[in-house]
Amino acid sequence: MPAKPIWKDYAVDFGTYAYADFAIVEKINNTTVYQGRAYRRPGQTKLYVKVNDVCADWLEHVLPTLQQADLTPTNLPVEFDVDDLTLGYNVDTVRFYNDWSYDPAFDYTTMGLAHPINGHIDGRQWIPVTVIDANDVTMEITYNDGTVQTVTIPLAISADFNADYNADFALSLMTAGSGTAFFDLSQWSDVNHVVLNGLARYDVVTECARYALYYVNAYGGWDTFLIEANDATEDALTRHTMAVEYDNGSTQARGVRDYAIELQRGLTLHTGWLTDDQSLRMHHLLNSPDVYIWDFSEQTMTPVVLTNAATAYKTYKNTGRRMVDYTVTLTLARQMERR
Repeated sequence: MPAKPIWKDYAVDFGTYAYADFAIVEKINNTTVYQGRAYRRPGQTKLYVKVNDVCADWLEHVLPTLQQADLTPTNLPVEFDVDDLTLGYNVDTVRFYNDWSYDPAFDYTTMGLAHPINGHIDGRQWIPVTVIDANDVTMEITYNDGTVQTVTIPLAISADFNADYNADFALSLMTAGSGTAFFDLSQWSDVNHVVLNGLARYDVVTECARYALYYVNAYGGWDTFLIEANDATEDALTRHTMAVEYDNGSTQARGVRDYAIELQRGLTLHTGWLTDDQSLRMHHLLNSPDVYIWDFSEQTMTPVVLTNAATAYKTYKNTGRRMVDYTVTLTLARQMERR
């Protein structure tokens, strides 16, 4: 039974009945995610129920939580039973994975879920890779002297990962991307490039970057993008003031004073030069609903919200340049306050 992308409509045939009471049960935890009654449309001879929209949100909720010490991963794709409650039997079993690409030509079995934009990685980073229907992934390491080493890692988030990254990111990875493994590239030195599962390649670049972004791409896999160009930080301030007594001889009685200042930190990042092909992959980042920023200097992973209002597909033909660059604007998903 092949897995289906969650964006693609899938209708279950309940036969010629005028209506049917049915339930959708997530099979991993045997949890009923929906129960209701469906009616046959007027003029139709069969009753069909579209189930992919019902299952969409559940792809995140069934995955392991931070409290599970063993961190056993839920296998993707997630499997659901569609049961007829009136007659008491299973009508269909469906399998979905978290693909929001709307790309009918995409095949995860041959193309993989990792789609890095420019394939650059810092030697100090963790490399994510998400796969379906597998127990482990492999990383082929090519060193600068030409020698090659193959490393295999199980599909789980290790205790080491939780120790090295703050809890917010670890929790997000376990709720948004089961079947994700992480390679700590800093365990190896003098690396030229790595290839994940024979598909996605990352070239190791000079270790001088300040930021890297981690995000869920359009196919439902985790990717990372290294910010190699310049960046700028800006705080948007919301001031809350109150009127107090004015006394020229007192530093406290100043007439009006701030009692709280809310800070919303924003960053403007520049991607550096991209080729036409790399530019066409920028939508994976700019359209992503789940993005985190890793700060190499502070060693922190923070959730962010991208504020770019559009994704432009820049190419050599319409920009007049041989290569193009993008500006990525974002705000931290946490507000700060000074009193």
